[in-house]
Amino acid sequence: MVGMGFILRDEIGQLLSCDSRSMHGTCTSKEAEAKALWEAISWVKSLHYTQVIFELYSKQAVDAINFSNLDM
Repeated sequence: MVGMGFILRDEIGQLLSCDSRSMHGTCTSKEAEAKALWEAISWVKSLHYTQVIFELYSKQAVDAINFSNLDM
């Protein structure tokens, strides 16, 4: 099982909302990071936010997003 959490803050860092989810099954850490980002994007989209900055703990996931030719 994989757990993930999301925190939504405004431009001055005040908490707006938070959520957590779990995913059953097994996956690599790369897959878990990618799934967590996908879930976070889906979540903020459902809240109708259009300008969002995502912060991730995984440098590997950030590099894969910023440099799309990297294998995630």
